[in-house]
Amino acid sequence: MESDGIPSSKNERDAGKEASSPDLARRTLIRGAVWSVPVVAATVGTPLSAASNVLCTPTGATLDFGTQYVRSSATSGTASVPVAGMGQVPLTVSFNSEVLGYVANPNLNYAADSEAGFDGLRFQQVRNFSTPPDDPTFGQVITIVFSRPVTDLVLPFGNISLPIGNFYADKIIVMTPGYTYSTGAGIIGDGTSAEPFRNSVASDERTGPDLMATVEFAGPVSAVSVRFYDGLASAVSGQQQAIVLDDMTFVASCPPA
Repeated sequence: MESDGIPSSKNERDAGKEASSPDLARRTLIRGAVWSVPVVAATVGTPLSAASNVLCTPTGATLDFGTQYVRSSATSGTASVPVAGMGQVPLTVSFNSEVLGYVANPNLNYAADSEAGFDGLRFQQVRNFSTPPDDPTFGQVITIVFSRPVTDLVLPFGNISLPIGNFYADKIIVMTPGYTYSTGAGIIGDGTSAEPFRNSVASDERTGPDLMATVEFAGPVSAVSVRFYDGLASAVSGQQQAIVLDDMTFVASCPPA
């Protein structure tokens, strides 16, 4: 007999009841929910483990030698630089020198002081008389190391002097490539070994913006080295020569997650 869609027996009515039962639908939903819980938990957990990186942004900072730097020896020192901003932590900057053919002043090399014209980190030395003058293979190689990479690094070197009397001639070579620079009115050169930064005219001026060379690295960089040496034969026994690194600025990268 042709069916009109109405169950014709008890078994058919029971089968139809089971197919539309709310209990069955609820059990099916619960089973689906149980299997989906671990997937949801795993998805939520992933961004939490990387939260420190997600919430951190590179931040500008200044190394103030007067308050943040500690001298360790005549050829080394460190500074702990605070870095403001969510997710940031202090950044350590280390300074070390290798001195060849020169003597580092035991009291003033690597000293941070506020003496007139030396408001920053001082590098003070004398060339051995047996060391050839104007020889870029000798001198004091100053290496600056950052505990994590930095960008937009600005290194202002001052007191690049050439005294009347041929006592000495300060010269600076930037050994790390990839920099740009600007110089004061009294300074010539581009910081290379062929054209080191140097004073253009002998005078008794030791300080001021005219005697500065500012070196900048877009970065990122983790270390920078420069060489400081004498371009003239000293006419006076034990003649000291000195330059200074003023407070430096940079943008600190985020600490590792």
